[in-house]
Amino acid sequence: MKRLLGAMLGLLMTYGAYAQEGKEKWVEASLQDIRNPKVLDSIAQGLLQYADDSVALGRAYFLKGLAGTFSANPTEAARNFKKSLSHLEEGEHYDDRFSYEVVLKNLGISFYRIHEFERGDSSFRILRRLAMEDQDSLQYAVAIKNMANALMMRESYDSAAILMKETAIIQQRIDYQGIALTYLSLGSLYGRIHQEEEALRWFHKALKNSDKVADRRLEARAYNNLAVAHRALSNYDSAIYYLEKALQIQRTLGSKFDQIEVLANISRNFSKLAAWDSAKVYLDRAYSLMPPRGQRQGRSLQNLWMLSLKMANNQNDYEAGAPYFDSIRSSPRQDYFLNDPEYLEAFAHHLELKGEADSALKYLRLSKQKQAELDQKRDAAKIKQASNEIEMAALRGEQEEKVRSYKMALMVILIFLILGSLIFWISRRKVKQIKSEREAEAARLSAEVLTNSTKLEASGFSLIDEHQAPEPELPSQLRLKSKAVIKIEDLIYLESDGHYVNLFLKYRKNPEVERSTLKAMEEQLSGHDFIRIHRSYLVQASFLKAVYATKVLLEDGRELPVSRTYKEDLKKRFEGEV
Repeated sequence: MKRLLGAMLGLLMTYGAYAQEGKEKWVEASLQDIRNPKVLDSIAQGLLQYADDSVALGRAYFLKGLAGTFSANPTEAARNFKKSLSHLEEGEHYDDRFSYEVVLKNLGISFYRIHEFERGDSSFRILRRLAMEDQDSLQYAVAIKNMANALMMRESYDSAAILMKETAIIQQRIDYQGIALTYLSLGSLYGRIHQEEEALRWFHKALKNSDKVADRRLEARAYNNLAVAHRALSNYDSAIYYLEKALQIQRTLGSKFDQIEVLANISRNFSKLAAWDSAKVYLDRAYSLMPPRGQRQGRSLQNLWMLSLKMANNQNDYEAGAPYFDSIRSSPRQDYFLNDPEYLEAFAHHLELKGEADSALKYLRLSKQKQAELDQKRDAAKIKQASNEIEMAALRGEQEEKVRSYKMALMVILIFLILGSLIFWISRRKVKQIKSEREAEAARLSAEVLTNSTKLEASGFSLIDEHQAPEPELPSQLRLKSKAVIKIEDLIYLESDGHYVNLFLKYRKNPEVERSTLKAMEEQLSGHDFIRIHRSYLVQASFLKAVYATKVLLEDGRELPVSRTYKEDLKKRFEGEV
C-alpha cells in the first residue's frame, strides 16, 4: 500500500513539473508581438490546458480577446476581455504586455466598436480612476483620449474636442513621444465639422512633432491630411504640394496601395484646376501600380474609375466613360459615391452625354441637394466657430479683468508691506538710539561711582562690609546612601526608575543606583548646572551637544527624550537666552 501511494505521489509530482514547464512555455510565447488571430488563439488554448492559477487564466482569455480584435470580431473580443478581467486583481501589473489596465483598455475599445458606448465609457472611467490613484498621467491621457474617440463616433464633436485637447495638454506636459497622433486626431475632428483652418493648425503641429516617433507613415499621414484640408478650402496647389511630399515617403516605404491613393488624390486636385493632362499622367501611374486582386484593390480601383469617368466627361466622350460608369454602378461602394455632390454631378454629366436627360436631371438635383447640405453644415460650423470665438473673447476679457484686480490687490499689499517695514525700521532705530543713550548714561554714572569710591578708599573708608560672611562654596562631590562618593563634574545625567534613580557617569558603562526620587536628587544638586528635560531625566548642561524638537543629543552620542513641559526652558537655556 505504501509503495502504491509513493508511486502515485511520484506521478503527480512528475505531472506537476511537466505542467509547470508547459505553462511557462506558453506564457513566454504570449509575450511576443503577435497579431495573427489563429496563432493567438493557439497560445491561449495552450495556456488554458496548463493554467493552474487565476493569472494564467486571465492571460489566456486576454489572448483570445486579442484574437477576436485582430479577426474583426469585437463582440467575441469584448466577451473574452471581460472573462480575463474576472480573473485579475484590480490595478495589478504582470508584465509590459499584460496588466489589469491593458485588459480594461482593450475591453473599453471593444465595447465602443460594437456601439455599447455606456459600457465603454464605464471601462475608461475605471481606467481614469486607477490612473489618478497611481498618479499615472500617461494612462489618464489614454483613458480620456479613447473617451474622446467614442464621442466622435457619436458625433458629439464639442465634447470630443474638449477631451482631446486635455489629452494633448497632458501629453505635452510629460513630453510624450506619440503626441503627434493626438494632434492628427484633433485635426481630423475639426475637419469633420468643416473647420478646416483649425484642422490645418493641428495637422501642422502633428507634422512638427512627427520626428519624435521613428515612423515615416505618421509623417505621410500628416502631409496627406494637410492636403485634404487645403482641398476643402479650394487651395488645390497647396494640396498637390503636400501630396507630393506624402508620395515621396510612400515610395520609400514601398506600399503600393498608399501610393495609388496619393496618386489618385493628386490627379483629382489637378482635375479641379482643369489641368487634365497632368491629371491623366498621375491617373495612369496609379493604374500601373494596381495589383490584380484584393479587397483594397477594389476600393482603390473604384476611386480611379470615378476619376477616369470625370476625364471622359470633360472631353464629352460618352463611349470612353461608359465602362467606368457601369463599373461604379455595379460596385458595392456606390452608396459612398451617391453622397458626394462632385461624383453625383459626374454621373449627371455622363447621363446627359448618353441622352438620358431625366436621369441626368435627377442626379443633378441630388448633387445640388447634397451640396446644399454640406454648405449648411459648413455655415453652421462657421457660426459655431464664431460663437466660440466670441465666448472665448469674453472669457479672456473676464480673465484679464481678474488679472488686473489681482495686480491691484498685490500692489496695495506691497505698499502696506513697504510702509510697515519702514515704520518698523524707524521704530527699531529709535529703540537702538534710546538704548545707546541709556548705556552711555549708565557708563557715566558707573564712572562717577568708581571715582567716588576711589576717593573714599583714599580717605580710609571702604564700601565692603568686612564682617559680611562669604558665599558658601558648592560641594564638588555627591555622597550616596550606598556610601559611594562621586564627582559631580563626572555626572552626565540622572534617570528616574520607580523608587530609584540611576546616575550615569562619565567613563562608566553601568550607572550608580540610589534609592531616592529625581526631585530629591534635583534639590540635592541645586546650584549646579543641571537641567530638567523630562519627568524622568535630569541632565548636566555641560554634557549637552544639541537640542531638537523631541530629544537631546549628549556628548557621548546618547539621545534622551524631551517632554513639552520642559522644551521651551531647555531651548532657551541651551541657546544662552536665559
